[in-house]
Amino acid sequence: MNDELVFSAETTEHNVPIKTWNVLIVDDDKDIHEITRLSLKNFTLEGGTINFISVFSGIEAMTFLSKTEDQDIAIILLDVVMETNIAGLTVAEFVRKKLNNHYTRIILRTGEPGNIPTQDVVLKYDINDYKAKTELTYSKLFVSMVTSLRAYDRLIERKHRIIELEKSKKQVEIANQAKTTFISRMSHELLTPLNAIIGFSQILKLKMKVTETQENMMLHDDILKASYHLKMLIDDILDLVNSKKNTANFPLTTCKLNEVVNESVALVKLSAEKKNISIVMNSTNLAIIANQNRLKQCLVNLLNNAVKFNKKDGNITITVSEVDYQYIEISIADTGVGIPIIDQDRIFESFGRLDYAEKNEISGTGVGLTLIKQLVQQMKGEIGLKSELNQGSVFWLRFSKA
Repeated sequence: MNDELVFSAETTEHNVPIKTWNVLIVDDDKDIHEITRLSLKNFTLEGGTINFISVFSGIEAMTFLSKTEDQDIAIILLDVVMETNIAGLTVAEFVRKKLNNHYTRIILRTGEPGNIPTQDVVLKYDINDYKAKTELTYSKLFVSMVTSLRAYDRLIERKHRIIELEKSKKQVEIANQAKTTFISRMSHELLTPLNAIIGFSQILKLKMKVTETQENMMLHDDILKASYHLKMLIDDILDLVNSKKNTANFPLTTCKLNEVVNESVALVKLSAEKKNISIVMNSTNLAIIANQNRLKQCLVNLLNNAVKFNKKDGNITITVSEVDYQYIEISIADTGVGIPIIDQDRIFESFGRLDYAEKNEISGTGVGLTLIKQLVQQMKGEIGLKSELNQGSVFWLRFSKA
């Protein structure tokens, strides 16, 4: 008995099967192999055909399957009683447990079905179907083959999708790691000459004579301001990179909000005054569990955004309130341009600069809000926003009450 297709004729370019499924017949009775082949010789499913492979013992089946990939065998038509009374069950267990193959469909066949309870066999050995050899009719086999082949194809398709998703995920992780490493190294390289520029500029300022022209003094101040601004942007990028590397690299303590908020406001007051923006806040004795320096960094960044995206003669309102007796919420509301609904979902993405910022040449790298979100999460807090176009935005931070 050979493994050639009994029913297939020579094919031409016009009748080549769309696909072929391999079906393994495991039975020590050669007549069963022949009957199965003859019964299904005209079988087709969606243009595909069957390629029968024959083995004649459980040991031969296990040897063959151990050298075969999961996707190579679609169905095993498996006899129960061969060299031993449970040889077929041993093969089924070998396929599922030893080979960890849960894709190939197993149809168990026996000439003595009364000896083994069907339900127990299916449950214990992960069998997909159970037939008596007396059911070797075309109609009976046809239904079993169609349902089994379709189930097998779905499993293989799912397997391929998972593999592709894993590959894509790995490629994204590699790309993100490469980007992070590049940004980190570049930022460090930029800081070295930038710190030298700032240092030399400060020395020059100290050495400047009173007789220096007003124009030269202003030019020197512009150099220093531009250097400080560039350093701030680089520091933001480095903070973002480091926050991704370290999930909890700072201690959490009790932070008195009145003190932290006032210090944060002081750092943005000058830029707010240039646009005649008023900053209003309520005095509070509330305290939260956070890291004071990181909290101040978050507040300053949010306040800077509230100034940059605000209208001239606008307002910024800082409100500290208790929520559900367990949490404290800090909200920063502005009267600025607002954020379109379509952009609100991506506002916290890295380098996600809005069109308004690009068109109006508002300075920034687009990492500020990403950094804030990561810092807030590391402090066991939450962040969110409410915004309406041309009406302003409200960003809120929520932390556990101290």
